[in-house]
Amino acid sequence: AAVRYVQTPCFAHSSLHYDPVGPARMTVSREEEYRQVDNLERIKNGIERLYKTNPNIHLSIKLTRPKIIVEETPAVITGVYKNIFQIEENDSGRPTRHTFQYGDVFIGHVSIAELDYAPTVGVLNKK
Repeated sequence: AAVRYVQTPCFAHSSLHYDPVGPARMTVSREEEYRQVDNLERIKNGIERLYKTNPNIHLSIKLTRPKIIVEETPAVITGVYKNIFQIEENDSGRPTRHTFQYGDVFIGHVSIAELDYAPTVGVLNKK
């Protein structure tokens, strides 16, 4: 059997995954694609609004690579760009700058308390 890698059709993050079954591919309906894009736009607009009005936020991060775990830490949004945003936090005693994609908020790896968005699935929502 030949080993194949296929691109997953997900807007939150793109990755290659092993497909041992063969030609079967994960399919996403057009409606689901539009919903994902709409959620990413809402997240981006919310972060831009916070950046312009009050960039001081409370942040929770749970990432495995690189390993970053931050719980309800005060942070400042330092930049908002087309595909990413930057924050600076002082949790370890010295200022540390992180860059995230809007998809990190979408899938729940990054949570901003002041942002009116809660992912339905994700690392931070699992109890």
